[in-house]
Amino acid sequence: LALHTLKPVDENLIVAAARETGGLVTVEEHTVCGGLGGIVAEVCMKHGVMPGFLKFIGLNDVFPTVVGDQDYLRSAYGLDADAVVAAALSGLGHEKQPAGARIGGSG
Repeated sequence: LALHTLKPVDENLIVAAARETGGLVTVEEHTVCGGLGGIVAEVCMKHGVMPGFLKFIGLNDVFPTVVGDQDYLRSAYGLDADAVVAAALSGLGHEKQPAGARIGGSG
């Protein structure tokens, strides 16, 4: 799913994804505190839907101190494709360590 804004949120889309998939992974290029992951979790609880797993990818509650281009920062903070794949595999019971360093990212 691609949710380009937090409001308004398409609750039906989130509920359908939670019911039709093995789990959900949210990815956001800012802190996970009060972000997309929280909204997805709230919508699931509101509708009584429990995804198989729910993983949040984004910055923990840290102040970013690294500079670089967007690709470098995504990799440094664990927001790149490797991190998304690793989170999905972990949620499904498979472990894969993403390549590269991780600074304040979550999985």
